Formats: sequence, structure tokens, C-alpha cells
Amino acid sequence: MAFQDYLTVEGEQMLARAARGIPFQFTKTVMGQGYLSGGTSPRNVTELVSPVKELPIESVELSGENTVIIQSYFTNSSLEHSFFFREKGIYASDGEREILFIYGNADSGAEEIPTADVTVIEKKIRSTITLTSLELESLTLTNATNAIAPYIDPDTSLEDFCGSPACLAMEVGRVAILKKKPYTYVGYDPTNPKCYSAGG
Repeated sequence: MAFQDYLTVEGEQMLARAARGIPFQFTKTVMGQGYLSGGTSPRNVTELVSPVKELPIESVELSGENTVIIQSYFTNSSLEHSFFFREKGIYASDGEREILFIYGNADSGAEEIPTADVTVIEKKIRSTITLTSLELESLTLTNATNAIAPYIDPDTSLEDFCGSPACLAMEVGRVAILKKKPYTYVGYDPTNPKCYSAGG
């Protein structure tokens, strides 16, 4: 089974607002089994055709300088009926409305998900998206180590950042993207470059 994820039109509009400083966060993953009607573009979908299972967002992680991985966890332990995992939707909210942000449909490549009495299934459901620095500034990272939006400065090195007042606002686990390189503050002294781990 392979999904091709599409940024929806409404997701694109939310990113445009994020670039203007309106914060947003990913809220849930939804698994479904519907087919898209002929001629329908995945980008124009606003709701899953046949939703089956709603999952909380497990993590929203920064990978590299501008790629975000959205992840949810699925188990069929409480599933009452089997279904074909054909649709995947990632929802996001800017505090005023929740929209379908990313949509994918596996069509004939759907995976049959049985109930747990047949086979126990556990899986990570992931989607990735590349964001600009302005969009990243408005996104809340929600994994355990990256609990707030990253600090971004494309013109400042780690050493210069550590000598500036901006570093004093760093919390343990927060990411600073400096000259397009991510550094995670690991704690103790935000003015010491050795207290930052390279990578998001």
C-alpha cells in the first residue's frame, strides 16, 4: 500500500495565513475507506469520503531544516469491524476552524485491516510536508522534545546566537534554525554552543 499525500486547497490557504503570522497546529489523523469519484482532484477534497478511524497526533517533528513529519499511532485492538485502509487525512486548526490539510487515497492499493481477533496490527501513520521558515514560525511542534515553535534566524550562526539576548528565551528541547541548520537546546546554559545538539 502506498499513499501519495496532497496538500489540499484549504491546507494551502492555511499556510498562506501562517506566512502572515497566524499560528496553526495539526489536530488529528483520520483513516478511511472511500473511493474518490472520477475526476475529483485530491487537492479539492475537504472531508474523507468514508471515515472509519480517528487518531490523535502523536508527534509533529522537524526533520532537517524545513521538513516536518506528522505521525499518529494505530492499533486495531479496539476495532469492531474490518475495513480497507484507502484514505488518509491530516487535519489542522488555526484556532478558528479545523480543515483537512493533507489528503491521500490508495485507491486499488488499499490495505485490508482486520479485527484483532484475526491479526493484531500496530502501525505508525506518517505524512511529511516541506514548509518555509515563515510557515514554520507559526507551527507548533508537538513531539516530546519539541513542544513549541522553533526559533528561526537565517542570518545568524550558532555562536552569534548564543551571544545574543534571543538565546535566553530557549527552553529545553526547543529547536533553533540558524543559517538553515537546526540545533536542539539540550539544557544547562543557553549561552553555551556546546549545549545545543545539531539536528531537529
